Amino acid sequence: MQEFPFETTRAVTHLIRGGVLERHPAMRFIVPHAGGALPALADRVAAFTFASAGPPVDVLGALRRLYYDLAGFALPRLLPALLTLTDPDHLLYGSDYPYTPDWAVHALAEALAAGDCLGGKGLEAMRHRAAAALFPRLASATSAPDWRQTHRPLRHAGGTRHPAGLAGTEGARSAPPPWRAWLRNAASQLSAPQASCGH
Repeated sequence: MQEFPFETTRAVTHLIRGGVLERHPAMRFIVPHAGGALPALADRVAAFTFASAGPPVDVLGALRRLYYDLAGFALPRLLPALLTLTDPDHLLYGSDYPYTPDWAVHALAEALAAGDCLGGKGLEAMRHRAAAALFPRLASATSAPDWRQTHRPLRHAGGTRHPAGLAGTEGARSAPPPWRAWLRNAASQLSAPQASCGH
């Protein structure tokens, strides 16, 4: 549970520093879980590339060209950091279902929709435009799904929409007790002024 974001980070770092992305510019990669630890370590990887033997590699340029899914817990910290590396046209929605339970999938999707990081055009890119660019044959065969139908707004037990989309929702009430505490904490952070989102 804790190792795979670091394994993802290590794999992408090897692809970039090994010149794989440079040698195969038409190959596109979707990096899971908002890039793992890449947003936090990108500058360090770039600096060490200049210090190592061999031709320099544009690490930050390579990271900018990759695609990233937002499965898991991209908010409140990871998505703002990721948006300093790339733009919303390289982000894709990911639910991580069934590994992430359904009540958490809905809460996290609602948080993405309600947050300030992506805005209207960024949400459209994440929900449809980035995937359409990656898979044009599939994009021409289908229309963009109605987000409101696939991810219903989560509601308080009293029936009003929760601003952070994480705590106090019907789904969160069915969460195991340790998750309820995490949801309350995350919701309070999402309700606070957001960090700069890389725009």
